[in-house]
Amino acid sequence: MKAAWKGHVAVVRLLLSERPSDGIDDLDSPGADVNKANRDAATALHFAADKGYTEIVEVLLSAGARESADKKGFFPVALAQAKGHSAIVEILQLRGPAAAASAVGQEQHGRIHGGAVASDAGSVSHV
Repeated sequence: MKAAWKGHVAVVRLLLSERPSDGIDDLDSPGADVNKANRDAATALHFAADKGYTEIVEVLLSAGARESADKKGFFPVALAQAKGHSAIVEILQLRGPAAAASAVGQEQHGRIHGGAVASDAGSVSHV
């Protein structure tokens, strides 16, 4: 997960490319489970969407990453939307009805939260 959070595309690709031989299945080891979640139920897809790492989002999706809610109820698409990462929102929404439904369900909260966090008065004013 650290590689996705820090934006290291090549490292994410490497970690997803090989299966571990020692039984360890973590996104910090080769052959990682792309959907492995931390204690807050956040996945590498959450981190990449939140940080605006479009290429990492694409790599993770190609490796089978699925959108899921973290413990606060946020889906990766909502995190991207809240931070104004429109390219990532579009990529995630194009994945299908479940992704689009999660975006719509989180849209109002995401706009308010994102505008407040990013100090983007324009995002908040459109709610």
